[in-house]
Amino acid sequence: MGIHLRHLLNFEQMRLLAQKCELLRFDGVWIDDHIFSYDSIHTIPYLDPWLVLSGLASITSRLQLGLLVANIFLQHPSRLLQASLTMHSMSGERFILGLGAGWFSGDFDALGIEKPSFQYRCAYLNESCRFLKENWMNEEICWESQFFRVTMKNYGWKSLLTSSPRLLIGGKHRSIIEIAVRHANELNVELTSETEATKLDQTISSACESLGRSTTSLARSILVTMVITTDKSETQSYRRTFFGEKSEIAEEKIVDNVLVGTAEEIVSCLGNVIDVMKLDGIIVILFGSESITDPLVVLRDEISAAL
Repeated sequence: MGIHLRHLLNFEQMRLLAQKCELLRFDGVWIDDHIFSYDSIHTIPYLDPWLVLSGLASITSRLQLGLLVANIFLQHPSRLLQASLTMHSMSGERFILGLGAGWFSGDFDALGIEKPSFQYRCAYLNESCRFLKENWMNEEICWESQFFRVTMKNYGWKSLLTSSPRLLIGGKHRSIIEIAVRHANELNVELTSETEATKLDQTISSACESLGRSTTSLARSILVTMVITTDKSETQSYRRTFFGEKSEIAEEKIVDNVLVGTAEEIVSCLGNVIDVMKLDGIIVILFGSESITDPLVVLRDEISAAL
């Protein structure tokens, strides 16, 4: 189980949480990659994720450090190759490169370019993944496609690294899932509901079958915002806060990727999702009610330990 750092205010908070995650034996910490916050209610600074992870690499020794996920259009693939190998080396080969097709229009506005069509973004992501996968350790790279051209020297990494970075693809559209099946070590999705898990499992299995990949060779994980409460009254109150009118009619425990409940309720819900989707990991954006003194400890001792 990993912890996402999206909601934290500054690097000091991220540093303290990462060190605590390592002490409590969580698997890793994650951060997304945008130019500025995509949530209009957030007025906090948006820290550069590559610099954040490089800082965390220097003060941790075991945690996986990952991007969940990077917009593939924010860096040219050759620059992404260099940055990823550098991060992998700096972290002692703990870096996971998470990539997505670039859903946030604000990233493209900040770059001063028009947001391409979804079809083009998927094709570009697929080509970029193929480029990275085939060239991690190549010393001389000559690559030409309809999307980009690369001629570069890439010497020395074979002597520094024993492995290339793991590649994770984020997204649940069939086109994104097929890219993950072709190129990635792991697929990560955000669930809008528990019932969606069955449909996603079927889509992943279908994509693996059509592309000739074993379903067990592609790791699966979900990203979920979790709010831990202590009793039914708190659960209802926080569901109203997060879901508004949906809280009165929603039978699902997960609504719009947010899971609110007591530790026991969360275990029951996630246990079902794990069984249906055959999950290998869960990445959590974690909150606790005012009654929860230390939600991270509750997550480890009462939720993660029971799954």
